[in-house]
Amino acid sequence: MFIQPLPSQPSQSEISGEECWQLLAGQKVGRLATSVAGEPEIFPVSFAVADHRVYLRTKPGTKLAEITISPRVAFEVDEVGEDSAWSVVLKGRARALRSESEIDEARGTGLVSYLEDGKSEWICIAASEISGRRLVPGEA
Repeated sequence: MFIQPLPSQPSQSEISGEECWQLLAGQKVGRLATSVAGEPEIFPVSFAVADHRVYLRTKPGTKLAEITISPRVAFEVDEVGEDSAWSVVLKGRARALRSESEIDEARGTGLVSYLEDGKSEWICIAASEISGRRLVPGEA
């Protein structure tokens, strides 16, 4: 009987805050996590990053209602490749943008939504904390 050797554990390293922002800026789709009355929700969203803020568009509905009721959110982006994987998690406060100057600033990010389905509302997430981890497979 032949026994396959167990692969070693992947190595894990922390990603600096500035690199976390760079990784976020290089992606287009992330996940917004909200929680209202103890009920968590996760939404895949198109987003853009500018000035250490995350911007996204939505239409009136669940996301907008939930951030209005409970603005504390988490936002996550990750990537898994053949040689490594990483994940960045941001925690902060989300709010709907109302002034024309804020909306113009958000438009300046160049955000393009995958679905142009009436997304007339802009949301901005201001981070209170950001962290990231990188995994590299171990040697067998």
